[in-house]
Amino acid sequence: DNYYSHKRNTQNRPPERVENSTILQWKRSTECEASKRGLVFHDVGHGFCVDAFGIDSNHSWFDTDESVIPDKERQYLAMIDGKRGFFHGVPINTNFCMSNPTARCKVVNFVSDYAEGHSNVDLLHVWLADYSNNHCECDECVKKTPSDWYVMLLNEIDEELTSRGTKTKIVFLIYVETLWAPLSEEIKNPDRFVMMFAPFARHYCNAIPNGSVKSDYPPYVRNKIDFPKTLIGYVKHYNDWRNHFKGDCFSFDYHFCWSEYYDLSTLQYSKTINEEIKYYKSLGIDGIVEDGDMRPFLPNGFNLYSYARTLFDISLTNDDIESDYMPYIYGEAYPEFKQILVELSDVISMRYLSQLESKDPRVSRYYNPEVAENITSLLPDILKRGRDVVKRHFNSPVRVQTVSARLFGHYLDLIEGFAAIIKEKALAHDDAAKEIYRKFESDFGKRECEIERYFNHCFFFNSLDNIVFGSPSNTEFVL
Repeated sequence: DNYYSHKRNTQNRPPERVENSTILQWKRSTECEASKRGLVFHDVGHGFCVDAFGIDSNHSWFDTDESVIPDKERQYLAMIDGKRGFFHGVPINTNFCMSNPTARCKVVNFVSDYAEGHSNVDLLHVWLADYSNNHCECDECVKKTPSDWYVMLLNEIDEELTSRGTKTKIVFLIYVETLWAPLSEEIKNPDRFVMMFAPFARHYCNAIPNGSVKSDYPPYVRNKIDFPKTLIGYVKHYNDWRNHFKGDCFSFDYHFCWSEYYDLSTLQYSKTINEEIKYYKSLGIDGIVEDGDMRPFLPNGFNLYSYARTLFDISLTNDDIESDYMPYIYGEAYPEFKQILVELSDVISMRYLSQLESKDPRVSRYYNPEVAENITSLLPDILKRGRDVVKRHFNSPVRVQTVSARLFGHYLDLIEGFAAIIKEKALAHDDAAKEIYRKFESDFGKRECEIERYFNHCFFFNSLDNIVFGSPSNTEFVL
């Protein structure tokens, strides 16, 4: 939807209307092409919690008037603060009353009907609602944890699918409330299920843990939870779930959602990705599905390339992959391009952009006058030297090197505008940062048509929006 609506760039590109029927055609075509290639087809995810009650999950994450809730179905939605309805007005963020046998039966039958009617699906994802702290607070639901109710639901789905002779595998998700392993329920037929581990709300700056990880996170408190901010914290939850489920597991990760923009060099983050994939393998995690940008190629595609190569061969170090990729796209000039990338990340570090270097969190999670001073004193010369490198290699004998040099020029312009915003954030001049941001978003959007196959304008400015307009106060990361 964001691609065709040109979200964050409508001042330069009028939105294009795309109907759900057209999207469904594209989806069916993709399914056919996946089947031709022997690929495993994953389907659905969030949505069953409202679809089963006659509410179209295509409303997705948008505010939706509750008039679309059928009167007889409202009783089955989660009750929060004494009211049953959409959670903060959003259908896909709304759970259902999982203790209600009739409500569970409706979900079981809806999932089973879908599985039966889509026999080409290899892995059917049955997730609860998105968001957090949105589970039913009725007298019955509070008697069990969401994970216990979830496992009960999964067992009932398995029983129904078995009775119908449907072989579809079901993917269940450990995410937000269901990070906490069940206390009383157990999956009865593990062969039916695949576990998906989603370590979502974290930064990517910590080293991979050595040795075992102890499970000492806070107990679950309904609708009052917070999440780990490091991979270590999530692994604690993962290990507890592994005591209940020994079957196949993969990760649903967010490497290309926002943090890809926080390492201005691409060299630090690609190393993190390389190491995390290897660590996942050691934990018994059998692969990764990514939620994020499919066009992360500005200034280059090294992060994604390192990710892909490591998935296929965990013996490779990030240095091995760099020596293969970078000289190919930049040619003999690679050391010059690399030097500029490294210097850019020294001026604005990934740790700073990940909210880990505030000089006073009470002022702002981005307050750091030293960063502002570095932008003022160091960045202009780096940009000048970088543009000189681009100019010398603007037309190279090898096509990929010409494209790479020109993309590097766009990247330097992007960083110049980005840094002007970050400078004001580092000084806690939030209003000035917002003003510069709004103009920069529009100005840089003028080149979207030229570079959109390499750069996701919407994703980048979504990430920057979080920095500029996010909460001014810091929160300690839970280890």
